[in-house]
Amino acid sequence: MNRFPDAVLRTERMVLRPFAERDVPGVRAACDDATTQRWLPLPSPYTEEHARWWCTQGSPESLSSGDGIQFAAEDAATGELVGCFGLKRTDWRELTTEIGYWTVPAARGRGFAPEAVRALTDWVFAATPVRRVMLLAATGNTGSQRVADKAGFSREGVLREAGTTHAGRVDLVAYGLIPADLPGVRAGAQEAAAGAKPVPLGPVRTEVRDHLTSATVLISAHEHTGAELIFHDETSQHTYRQSVEELMELLGTLGRSHLPEPPATVGALVLPMPYYRRFKPEGTAVDPETCSRIIRHRNLELIDECARFRKDHPVSAGLPVPALMADPFRDAEEFAADYEGRLDEVFALKWHPPAAESPIAAYVARGYLDLGARWNVPTVLHCSPEGRLGDLAEIGSDAVPAAVAAGARISIAHLGFNNPGLTEILAEPGVFADLGPWEAVCERTVGDPGPADSDARLATLISECGPRLMFSLDTPWHLQPWDDGRILGAETSEAVRRILDSARLGSADGSALLSGNALRFLFGEETA
Repeated sequence: MNRFPDAVLRTERMVLRPFAERDVPGVRAACDDATTQRWLPLPSPYTEEHARWWCTQGSPESLSSGDGIQFAAEDAATGELVGCFGLKRTDWRELTTEIGYWTVPAARGRGFAPEAVRALTDWVFAATPVRRVMLLAATGNTGSQRVADKAGFSREGVLREAGTTHAGRVDLVAYGLIPADLPGVRAGAQEAAAGAKPVPLGPVRTEVRDHLTSATVLISAHEHTGAELIFHDETSQHTYRQSVEELMELLGTLGRSHLPEPPATVGALVLPMPYYRRFKPEGTAVDPETCSRIIRHRNLELIDECARFRKDHPVSAGLPVPALMADPFRDAEEFAADYEGRLDEVFALKWHPPAAESPIAAYVARGYLDLGARWNVPTVLHCSPEGRLGDLAEIGSDAVPAAVAAGARISIAHLGFNNPGLTEILAEPGVFADLGPWEAVCERTVGDPGPADSDARLATLISECGPRLMFSLDTPWHLQPWDDGRILGAETSEAVRRILDSARLGSADGSALLSGNALRFLFGEETA
């Protein structure tokens, strides 16, 4: 074989077919778009004549010459052009090829590109002898890189000055995909997604997204409200209660007092405190029925409290958005039925294995990653019960591969930033991490290495994994008194300063840590 076979591919939402004369207007508009022109060295301006040549000559010649194959992707429901997805620079001796794509402006941020790339690479490995697909994206083209991540490609390095744009030579991020990658990434994703379309953003989520993307904001990706009995030792205990109103006031004060540019508003992903342990004596077995009832009550209570705050306050007071506590004792579909009519107000799921004394694997088996992908909301994972500051073994073996397979976004909370496995886990597509709680950030409980060593370690992590790290508080823990009389919350502003200083030390964008990465986590490509 020295050319690709003729083919028409179908995905859940698209048909990938040869280009035709009717595609000329769509191709011209898409290829003359500012974003497309920024990253691809296409003719500028891109005229109707250019588009007609591509549809009637250029793309067919790619197939007939053996160089590659080009598909026009159309929306199966409307027939409208979504984009171009194709293979090029094919080496039939080495059995390698390169994938390239662009999407029309109206299709961006809706998941079409990863869906089409997955279909095309599945087909090329199944229908041809090709055994390696490369994907190249300019280092500044983060949208294209997110597509590569979601489609299951592995980042393999940076090629210096290997590409050109209208602005000149650029470095390219190199991604690769081989057939061995498919069983763990692609097959599971296809099975999980069978028959389930992601839920689009509704009015509430759209309004919140639009405001947070248009204003100077501070977003905390991990908050708790509620009550929990906290044991310090065998004889002392502390019960803490915090309302959404108190939470937003604390965030607002923090932003106005300690950030170089005071935010116009603050946003918080608010998590219901899993206070089941308040009703269960230490050492006794978990009662699933009681635990499930409390989880449901707290979830609905939090949805209502966040909605009241948004209704009764201007956006300058803050935008609290709720996450639901997942229930490891119920299947995800049964759990989902409790929140019919309120889905548009839900912004995430939260897994808390220690609170329910259930392993990470229980949440995976119950289908919560598939539910998160279908609801189009991310998941916050509390680190495994084995380590307060983040034993990543359970998450790395059970949660991360399943999340990648389902196409779900996840964030790991309560980390220890000296864990050598963290960088590897954060290289997986869709995986983020919380920069908090602050005792982990400052590593107070990890041998107290001292401020200089802690800041250097955090700066290194930010430099290596900056796009996957988010500002976060865990406010009840920050305000609780410790046995030695310290109040952790009094040191929160110092921890914020250390994060920003460490970002500068690592030549990273502090604003991304404070807002941009959280927006990507909450909405995926919706902010691209």
